[in-house]
This record gives sequence, C-alpha cells and structure tokens, in this order.
Amino acid sequence: MIYDSDVMIAEVTNPSLGVGYELAYAEKLNTPILCLFKKDSERKLSAMVSGNRYNVIEYIEPHDIEPAVARFIGTNISH
Repeated sequence: MIYDSDVMIAEVTNPSLGVGYELAYAEKLNTPILCLFKKDSERKLSAMVSGNRYNVIEYIEPHDIEPAVARFIGTNISH
C-alpha cells in the first residue's frame, strides 16, 4: 500500500520498529510524510523521527490536527 500511496501519515507517539520501517520505505520512494505526535504523552518523539526531515504535527486532541492534515494532503496530492 505504501508503494501505491500519494502520501503517508503516521501516528508516531509510541515508538515502533514497524512504523519506522514503513517511514523509511516511504522516504525511499520520495513519498511525502506527515508524522503525528501526541505532545501530552509521557514519551519523547523518537530520535529516528526527529532526526529526519519529516513533517511533524504535535497535538493534544485529534481534532487539533484536522487543519494541518488537510493542508498536507492538499499540498501533496495533485488533482
């Protein structure tokens, strides 16, 4: 599915090797990536995510991300 995607949006609050692999695969394909991080979490943003040029949106409530996600999709998907 990553190969056929126009963009990748990943929730990265909980570090995951699987999500890290998917991010790296999407990056290799030059797929635009948006990462979502819940900033009131007890966790820190992983070094793998923060050390890359991914777009990262920090949020408290899910509805907080809607405008940023809409902009990201609108900017990266041509109609």
